[in-house]
This record gives sequence, C-alpha cells and structure tokens, in this order.
Amino acid sequence: MCRMIGAIACKPLNYSDFLYKHNKSLLLQSNAVKGRYQKDGWGIGYYDNKGRIHLLKRPGFAAHEKKMFQRSADFKSRIFIAHIRAASNPGKIPKRKLIGKVNSQPFCFEDFLFAHNGTLCIFEEVKSRLGKYTKYIRSRNDSEVLFWQTIKMMDAYGSIEKALPAVADEIETIWKSVKNYSKFEYPYKGLNILFADGKNLYAMIKRVHESQKQSLMTPTWDFWDMALLENKNSVLISSEPVNGEKWKKIKSPALVKIHFTNRKLKIKVKNV
Repeated sequence: MCRMIGAIACKPLNYSDFLYKHNKSLLLQSNAVKGRYQKDGWGIGYYDNKGRIHLLKRPGFAAHEKKMFQRSADFKSRIFIAHIRAASNPGKIPKRKLIGKVNSQPFCFEDFLFAHNGTLCIFEEVKSRLGKYTKYIRSRNDSEVLFWQTIKMMDAYGSIEKALPAVADEIETIWKSVKNYSKFEYPYKGLNILFADGKNLYAMIKRVHESQKQSLMTPTWDFWDMALLENKNSVLISSEPVNGEKWKKIKSPALVKIHFTNRKLKIKVKNV
C-alpha cells in the first residue's frame, strides 16, 4: 500500500519540510519500516502560477533517490500532490510489468491531478465499464483504472463532490454482480484518494472492512485514516502525520473539500 500527501495554500509556498525535512516526512516514510518499504515508484505534481501542472514521476525507490527527490521538492505552488508507491497486484501479473514511470503516481489529465492509496481489487470489472475512457489507460496499475473512472464520473456529474461518491457507488454496484464468483473477499482495500482541479483540493477516505494495520511512523494511527493539518496559510492532508504537530484524524467514510474563498481556506468534511 502507498503513502501520499497534498496541500492547498492561500499563496504559493514551498513544502520541502513536509516532503523531506520533517522527522516523519514523506521521504522518510518510504523506508521507515522493514518489510513495508514504499519502493515501487514516486511522483510529485504541482500547479504553477499559470495553473499548469508540472509532474515528475520515477519508477525507483525514493529512499535511494534522495537528491532527486529533494530537487523535485524545490518548488512553490498553491496546490500539490505527492505519492510514494508500494505496488498492489490484484491481477497477479509479473512484477516487472507493474513497475515503471507510467505506473507511478500521481496521474494527471487536463487540469486534474490524482493519487490513490489502496487496492482496487476488481479493477478489470471496473475497466470493462469505462467505455471511451479505456483508451487513455497506459499502465498496469489498478489506481489508473480508478483515476479514469473518476474522470468518467466528473464528466457525468459535473463536479468532483458528486463524482467521488459516485465512483464508490459504482464499484459497490459492480461488486454485487460479481462477488459470488470473485476470487476477492472485498471489491477494494481502501479508496483513499487525493484529487485537485487547480483551484480546490479534495480527498475521499473510504474502506470496506476494519484493518489492524498501523501507519508507518505513527503506530497509534490506523493505516486507512488520513491526517489533516490546518495552518494559517495552508491546509495539508496526508496518509499519516508528517511531523509532530497536532493533526486532525479523518476516518472513513468521508469526503473532504478544501477551497479558497474570500481570501481564506475553507474545509468541508461530510460522510459519503
């Protein structure tokens, strides 16, 4: 399973503290726990002052590419999403086909930036219902199927606030029709999603079963809960806390919208 972090700010900021300097930074999470290394790729995506997405993705182990990771964190932006990957393999395909730049996250399309933590177990069934969006898939990553399903729902509903719950609803509807012959016990292991549209930052936190697994660097933190930190000029949301400050725990099922209005950042959290 993966780890990720995103932020939105009132003005362009540098986030290197959270990405690699703090004592629980995303970079340090990549090799924090033996046997649970996040070594199957990493990526950082952000918007420049003209709203264009800049995206660097690598297929390697972030802990072994510290200098490149640190250089990649040397940016200023209002919104960014970063991701380190421990590849899931619900399709049981050869590992070499799972690893590569095209499989690394975040994924982007037009103004949208997306990252996922979890496993979409029934990704083949979901993929078969993507229609025209199937042609855009380039990787063997189940998370990319989830990305294009999200874009499909964006086009259908016109807003990410409606699209993300619709993604989960469709997966659960598909599951009802396949669970009697599926090799999986659940349709997914976590639908924790970060999604940005250049103006707002969203997160969905959703799982279908209880987990005993703990976070990498905060042992008392459940693996599937997400962490939110509100500062004066920014809001961060992460798979787990990345420093010693007091992070708010966001538990499943939840949809978070963080948006900039009247010169302030507003946070809206609701059950989904």
